Amino acid sequence: MQGTDDIDFLAELIEEREVVFFVGAGVSLWEPSNLPSGRELKENLLLLTTSCDELAAYRQLLGSSNRRPEAARGKSRVWSGILEKPLEWIFGVVHEELGDRAFALLDFMKGKPPNQIHILLAQVLARYGEKGSNNNVIFTTNFDTLLEDALASRLGREDIVKPCYESKQFSMESMEEVRVFKLHGCIEAPSSLITTIRALSRGLEREKAEVLMHYLRNKWICFVGYSASDPDIFPILRDATCRGLIICEREASFAANNNMGQLLGAHGGRLVRGDMRDIFGELSLRLGFSLNFDIDHNDASSEHLAQYSGTIARETKLFAFCKILLGVPYAREALKVLKKTIRLTASADVGRRVKFLHLRGVSQREQGDYNAALRSFRKARDLLLEEPVPRNELFLILRELGDTLNVNYQHELALMEFRRATMSFPRLGLEATDSTLYRDTRALILLNTAMALLYLAEESGSLQSLPEAGDLLAEASRLAIDDMELRANIVRIQARRARLEGRWLDALSGLFEALDLFRYLGKTVGQANVAREIGFVLGKLRYCEAALEWYRTARNASLAAESDTPGVLKAFDGMMQVLRAKKAWGRLLATGSHLTFEALEGVTTGGLSLFYVLRILRLSRRRHL
Repeated sequence: MQGTDDIDFLAELIEEREVVFFVGAGVSLWEPSNLPSGRELKENLLLLTTSCDELAAYRQLLGSSNRRPEAARGKSRVWSGILEKPLEWIFGVVHEELGDRAFALLDFMKGKPPNQIHILLAQVLARYGEKGSNNNVIFTTNFDTLLEDALASRLGREDIVKPCYESKQFSMESMEEVRVFKLHGCIEAPSSLITTIRALSRGLEREKAEVLMHYLRNKWICFVGYSASDPDIFPILRDATCRGLIICEREASFAANNNMGQLLGAHGGRLVRGDMRDIFGELSLRLGFSLNFDIDHNDASSEHLAQYSGTIARETKLFAFCKILLGVPYAREALKVLKKTIRLTASADVGRRVKFLHLRGVSQREQGDYNAALRSFRKARDLLLEEPVPRNELFLILRELGDTLNVNYQHELALMEFRRATMSFPRLGLEATDSTLYRDTRALILLNTAMALLYLAEESGSLQSLPEAGDLLAEASRLAIDDMELRANIVRIQARRARLEGRWLDALSGLFEALDLFRYLGKTVGQANVAREIGFVLGKLRYCEAALEWYRTARNASLAAESDTPGVLKAFDGMMQVLRAKKAWGRLLATGSHLTFEALEGVTTGGLSLFYVLRILRLSRRRHL
């Protein structure tokens, strides 16, 4: 472990009441708690979803017999991609398939005793916490109640510990209780976990974000056992004004954790290097606590999940794993998995057959096989229309069908499907059960319809549909107050409408606003889409060099997204159009040659790549010669 200077510095901040702890899953690893790390729990959930004969090859690659199968995992890009997704997202996919039965998968967290690190944190708050102030707090992303249990035991009263997991419970008011701010919910309140899953794309709820930013500004924050990989929290930590950060982590783990490196580089602070047991053993001695940190880690979740596996139907596991693959996205692997489900769903009920067709359609669309995707979605739609009682799945299928028609340039048919989806929307009954989901879903279908209207306007050159599109976008913007990604897309499409109306500066202003939102969320494909549109607008305004630079930015963002090969090709196409308008035939030839090399090297692949290569080379060579 590093010298004692950083430990002494942390101890001084504790004694001066100038630090607040932020606790992650790495704290609950140690005995007697023995909870899994976030990565271990992800692996165990994946082993659960692949525990059937059809997925034995995938399970073997993950290394079911090896606790940390680094060599096996390194051979599989599938696993490396999946394991980069947040734990809450993977659990959310499992919950989609199992419903509330999925919460039983987390029962191993209940009834566990706190370990020495929990006890030390509780003793620090008991001794140095300021009762009746707003400083008697601790942050955590953990679902378990081990911090609350340790605090209640140390303070002697449960009622003096206040776990806060709903947004309305988050405030900076002074309180007598010790507050445990549980940013991702609590196992004792399953509904709070669902809120967390939905917040991954929307961003952290406003009340929670405001409280976190308040403490970032006014206190040193000490991260303990936390990786900063949560997509709803990392942007706040990265962009907020911070007084200073202390990160407790092993040297090797810190070197591999790009997010923590970014935070320390952006805000400054101290890295306390070493094993968690060594760090807190030293801190315990420095603060005068007599605690024994001779503890080890044994994951208690794998046996529980293995026992639960037998209660889950094979097709449920297959569908869950397919959704996980699509979310990464690995559409080709998802199609392979779906082929294994054909026999299982051939005689299934309508719901299962529709789910199969839906997932197959999404996989085919992601692969660029739009006609096959349309056939799958239409088959699913027809099955649902034959039902005597309308089903909620109809709305989803109609929206997917409209999206696919749009990307296949069949905008009039897409508009018809979106209008049918809008008519089926009231049947969902979301308004009475979940007002946030209702607003977001309603906003999404309005956005889809507006996009189809704008595509039609571009295609026909007629501006008659623009007022209706504007009204739909205004209504969508009013509804989408919680989902930041949805808001970013609405702003982007509003900018497209401004462009079609000839309001070029308004279009640029909207695009830069959308770009800021996508950057904040870390959405690379969204950034690429907006950068291409900025390049298009600048090209139309004859700022050719600036347009080329934005198209290069779009290309680089699409390459970084790995799965966005169409985005790479569209960026090259945009560059080609600008160079043609500028009559820069030599540079056009160079651009075509560059794309040829990338196609040969596998950066861009498929028939579409060849089409663009031949098109660019033919035009540029003819003009250049």
